[in-house]
Amino acid sequence: MLIIPTAGPHGMSAPADTVTSHVGWFRDLEPETAALWPSPGEPVSLSVPDELYFVYGAEQDCVDLREEYVRDTLLVGYGDDGEFLLNPHVRTADGEWEAWFLAPWLPGADRHRSFWDLMRTQ
Repeated sequence: MLIIPTAGPHGMSAPADTVTSHVGWFRDLEPETAALWPSPGEPVSLSVPDELYFVYGAEQDCVDLREEYVRDTLLVGYGDDGEFLLNPHVRTADGEWEAWFLAPWLPGADRHRSFWDLMRTQ
């Protein structure tokens, strides 16, 4: 079972809605949602250029998402009516996968350089 910790008033805690007993590929665990996004290799109407995609933090616009990456993400948890995902297509110099929060109320995804960076914002 994976527990995604978040910072609470007394240090790290784990809200109940971020616990999942299944970690796996988004396309396998959430096939109906994954089907809404293009498959790898499918033509994408407009892929986001690097100068917009690799913006993190307050300056990031969550619509600057590379839709072609969604189906290849690893689902690691749930929270706030969304999913916590890891993107194997984008890695740090240390090999950490880019981390996303994807929710139906976001017009894209909240992306972070690493899982640690994502958890620090929760």
